[in-house]
Amino acid sequence: MRDSRVIGVTAAPGPEEKFALPIRDAVFHTQLVGPTGSAKSTVMLGLIEDSMRAGRGSLIIDPKGDLATDVLARVPADRIDDVVVIDPTNTDPVGFSQLQGPARFAHLRADALVALFELLFKEYWGIRTADILSASFLTLARVPEANLLWLQPLLTNPSFRKKVLKGQKDPLGTESFWRQYEAKKPEAQAVEIAPVLNKLRQIILRPGLRAMLGQSQPKFNVTDIISKRRIVVVNLNRGLLGADASRLIGALLIGQLWSALLARQSVPKERRHIVEIFIDEVHDFIAGIPGDLSDALAQARSLGGAFTMAHQYFNQLDPAMREAMNANARNKIYFGMNGYDAQTTAKQIPQLVAQDLMQLPKYHAYSNVLQGGEATGWVTIKTRPPSATVIDPSIVYAASHDRYGVSAEETERRILALIEQSNLDDAAEASGGIGRAKR
Repeated sequence: MRDSRVIGVTAAPGPEEKFALPIRDAVFHTQLVGPTGSAKSTVMLGLIEDSMRAGRGSLIIDPKGDLATDVLARVPADRIDDVVVIDPTNTDPVGFSQLQGPARFAHLRADALVALFELLFKEYWGIRTADILSASFLTLARVPEANLLWLQPLLTNPSFRKKVLKGQKDPLGTESFWRQYEAKKPEAQAVEIAPVLNKLRQIILRPGLRAMLGQSQPKFNVTDIISKRRIVVVNLNRGLLGADASRLIGALLIGQLWSALLARQSVPKERRHIVEIFIDEVHDFIAGIPGDLSDALAQARSLGGAFTMAHQYFNQLDPAMREAMNANARNKIYFGMNGYDAQTTAKQIPQLVAQDLMQLPKYHAYSNVLQGGEATGWVTIKTRPPSATVIDPSIVYAASHDRYGVSAEETERRILALIEQSNLDDAAEASGGIGRAKR
């Protein structure tokens, strides 16, 4: 079954038959809708198991933590070394770059970060904040080792800013912004950037986020999901992290993977093996993809990106997101729904009435997927139960930590040393090179 993903079995009268989604049709994306306890996570777990056994690379975003643990307990023995566990609550976490990627897509990475910050801080968002962050993120996206923690010294430390801007040629863009910025008195700069730094402080004050996002040379690269077929399990337990921190990390990872997928445009189509992206509570994280989501999902299909997106009810999606998923997620799995969602959905499915959707038993769903490019039509299915665990998840977690974890103390030391070296270099240059610190 390496070329299929089993969803469940048919629940119609007569012999049970496996109901599967061929992997070649998974790139038309999958949408799972159902309230807590409806078996959404069980179906997603089964699809992830199929992906792991088939040797595919995947990104798994879990905002609760249970799915992440269940996945780790079912990692095949021959894939343990492929697993990367990202957990911001770890004191020495696995980090990842938020800004690295092909130079030609630097503006897309910057746009994604601006859009994400606007989503997180929309109640305090203004035109000037957007302008400062756009120029700052684009500037940092052009520096291979930059990360989000560079934003504060970029705006507040002239020596550090000089070091970052050295060699960047963009006279009509970022250079113009920084000329205007540096022409202002320090007091005026401080007033202007205060709203930006207030937002950034919510990240800097959290040691776990600082340790994860401040790694300039992380041992893991998001592009490894594609090039090395890594299985990246992201535990974003909102009860421990908080909703905003969870949303930030998930969206950043999706944004980085999206940039890596775009880089596949230069790869011949026949060599674009399928990469799977599983996102629970998709509305909280999909902002990592900048621009029009409908266009992005359509483009992902040609780039070999197969999205599986789950959420509880339709009103969690804004109108544009709902329209994009309705048009581009061609594989639908609907579990029992509340009155409003049931009535709305029944209007789109002639053979069903709202009562059918409201009275679906647990572990049952209505599904319409593509098989060989043709829609199955709406079928009642019974989801398959979780498989037996095969390994202690702590073993997989520890293996990932040993391979990719970085000491929080080391990360902070490197950031402070970089800023200090910038100050020393600037002082030495001002004095004509006398006493320049050795690197």
